[in-house]
Amino acid sequence: MKKVIVTLISVFISFSSYGETIFCSGMLDEYPQLLTFKRVGNGFQYIGNTTYDVDYVFETKDYLVLQNYYDDGMDTHRIFKEYPRKFHYVYIAPDGLIEIKGDCKFID
Repeated sequence: MKKVIVTLISVFISFSSYGETIFCSGMLDEYPQLLTFKRVGNGFQYIGNTTYDVDYVFETKDYLVLQNYYDDGMDTHRIFKEYPRKFHYVYIAPDGLIEIKGDCKFID
């Protein structure tokens, strides 16, 4: 009986977190930016003009950190999960830094 309960709890937790989509919007100079992430298993995918798996994910009850590594730089998305749901995006490359701040909406 204990094994059945533990299995049911595990299945419930995995289904409750599967399929979560996060929409974040902000401004880069005068240009609106929309960043979309979808939870896939234990990781996340970026969904935009292209779709790719996020390289690094760190999550607590308060925030989520998503990072991608490129040949010439890296980007970091810090998404706050509690109200107000804000995000902070930073892209660091040898030729400079890009920073976007904005709001997020979580869809289950």
